[in-house]
Amino acid sequence: MSETGCRHYQSYVKEHSYDTFRVIDAYFAACVNRDARERKAIHCNCFECGSYGIQLYACLHCIYFGCRGAHITSHLRSKKHNVALELSHGTLYCYACRDFIYDARSREYALINRKLEAKDLQKSIGWVPWVPTTKETNLLLANARRRLVRPNQTIGLRGLLNLGATCFMNCIVQALVHTPLLSDYFMSDRHDCGSKSSHKCLVCEVSRLFQEFYSGSRSPLSLHRLLHLIWNHAKHLAGYEQQDAHEFFHRNSGRAASALREGKGGARQQGQQLWLGKWN
Repeated sequence: MSETGCRHYQSYVKEHSYDTFRVIDAYFAACVNRDARERKAIHCNCFECGSYGIQLYACLHCIYFGCRGAHITSHLRSKKHNVALELSHGTLYCYACRDFIYDARSREYALINRKLEAKDLQKSIGWVPWVPTTKETNLLLANARRRLVRPNQTIGLRGLLNLGATCFMNCIVQALVHTPLLSDYFMSDRHDCGSKSSHKCLVCEVSRLFQEFYSGSRSPLSLHRLLHLIWNHAKHLAGYEQQDAHEFFHRNSGRAASALREGKGGARQQGQQLWLGKWN
């Protein structure tokens, strides 16, 4: 798939730039502020039948709103306009191609608008596709092999070193790492730390441990970093005395849930519920 849309959209951008897209997306798709929401409520309906709601389109060549199907396509055909914006999800449609198209730069502008919308409504931004950074792309290219995990495989089974009466911690970590809902959460990179010092974040370390467990390595793991964090957060657990595993879990659950709640992104509540066992 091209990152610059189709040739018709490239011609449109060359003639009109991205300004029209940015304004229409901001006011009628993302609705970045109260004024935009009021404008959409008043003006955003089909010019032909007056309908509104899902899958309404805005022509990017002129001032026209049309509903899905005959009205928007009739307008694009009669006016010889090619590009329209679907306002429910902010996707571009090319009439000449008879298909939705993808343009990387347009998606960047759309993401900025979604962030402004979320900030104005004081809510977390919804799910957005993962776009790898240059570093991540290079890592993927350098590690092109993929692993198919079958039901009878034992990937994720790793031993844990005893750091001096730390069996209580090891058994809790083993239980957490092999809880399917938690492993799905952390292996999907859902934790986006809101702390300026992520090296002090308990959940960041747990997330790293999930990656280590499922890396495919068989060598035992040392939990010295996790132990150090726990000693800093719970002074009464510091030292090499044996501790109660149940108490250890509950003492650190509150701290972990708090870190998940303070994180960024739309998965904060989900992570907190999973950690506290309140998922429904």
